[in-house]
Amino acid sequence: MNIAKQIVRTSLAVTDKDIVRVSASPHTLELGFQVAQEVERAGAELLFTLWGDPLFLTEMREVAEEYLTREPRVERQLAEIETAEIHLAGIQDPKVFDKATPAKMRLGAEHQQAIEERKRQRGVRSAFIELSLVTPQRARKYGISYPKWKRLVNAALAANLNTIRNKGQLVAKNLDGAPTIRITGLGTDLTLDCTGRTCVVEDGIVDSADIQRGFPYTSLPTGYVAIAPDEDSVNGRLTLDPFPLWGKWVKGATWEFKDGKLVSMHAVKNEKVLKAVYEGGTGDKDRFGYLTIGLNPKAQPLGAFIDSLVPGTLGISLGANEALGGQNRGTSAIGGAIRSATIRTDGFELVKDGKLRV
Repeated sequence: MNIAKQIVRTSLAVTDKDIVRVSASPHTLELGFQVAQEVERAGAELLFTLWGDPLFLTEMREVAEEYLTREPRVERQLAEIETAEIHLAGIQDPKVFDKATPAKMRLGAEHQQAIEERKRQRGVRSAFIELSLVTPQRARKYGISYPKWKRLVNAALAANLNTIRNKGQLVAKNLDGAPTIRITGLGTDLTLDCTGRTCVVEDGIVDSADIQRGFPYTSLPTGYVAIAPDEDSVNGRLTLDPFPLWGKWVKGATWEFKDGKLVSMHAVKNEKVLKAVYEGGTGDKDRFGYLTIGLNPKAQPLGAFIDSLVPGTLGISLGANEALGGQNRGTSAIGGAIRSATIRTDGFELVKDGKLRV
């Protein structure tokens, strides 16, 4: 499979009318060049940028806060001219997080939020490539097999996007506008209302319909439906599977909601990290954001990262959901997955113990 060609030609449908920014890091440079070459073959104008761990550390340890909080003028101007973005930049070694804080990373978030909103209004197509997260250093830090992780991500990348779209449309029929949704599982019993809300089927292709509804995004590998419920309707408790955050494993995380607002947050392991990331957020960080249901037929559970793509796996997020038709604003979005949940929509078991029923 030609990953670069799929990203450029299929997922974002780049043409000679486009101005495309490709961002990469040292560990994704080879694929970054392949993507950039494909952009040029399509006749588009190219901007290629490089970012990585050394720059992150400089920003976190040496750059004064007054500079981190000022408006990024280059980003503001680019938001007015670029038409597509392909993100391959990421942290290679998560140990750098030990030398930073979530709060400092959020400095200037209000400017970035305004810039991202402007790009969304303009319909700038965006693809995030999760291979940028797959590194030997991250694998060692999180105690997972690097070869297995890379193999599973590449397998999920090869999934048929039309198959994902067709399955997603079936799932969406059961979620769109559903007045009563109940999610149950080990340590989980949550109810919510999706009246007036519709799903986004994330099938890896940003088309005109996605742009029109204000969701010009994809991530690869992909495969899920997402919906933002009525923010005031969410009540109950959920328990997330273990998930990586800020270079740590958060285990036994439980969130409780009252009328859509987070009223308690606890974790058995690394609760301090979870709360630090949460408290460093901005905007409606204490509101239920959205839920997803995995659809990718090639995705397999790893215990992290791609689990939310596994068919029938539930994803939960706090915070921003405007791009999904919700009311939450801000730059915060923190969440995890539940692999063995049951989801009932008006009595129909859409998902039973983590298995899709459609």
